[in-house]
Amino acid sequence: MGSTQLKEELQKYINQADERFLKVVHAMMKEYVRDLKVVGSNPGGVPISKEELILRARIANQAIKKGKVKSLKRARKESKNW
Repeated sequence: MGSTQLKEELQKYINQADERFLKVVHAMMKEYVRDLKVVGSNPGGVPISKEELILRARIANQAIKKGKVKSLKRARKESKNW
């Protein structure tokens, strides 16, 4: 079962849940997010930790230094063919 299906099924359970269950799930999610030190999420909604964000920034900076980037003009031109 993929993440989209899991989210849909969980939403169904949440919609049917009583207050006690919701409090348990809420507390669990708060703890999960706190432990991850989540600072955002990717376009798919997957949480991103501070450490992952820093790693992504370092990788991007290395790519820039190596010249492995596209100009905005080039990106716009390529996006017309999508």
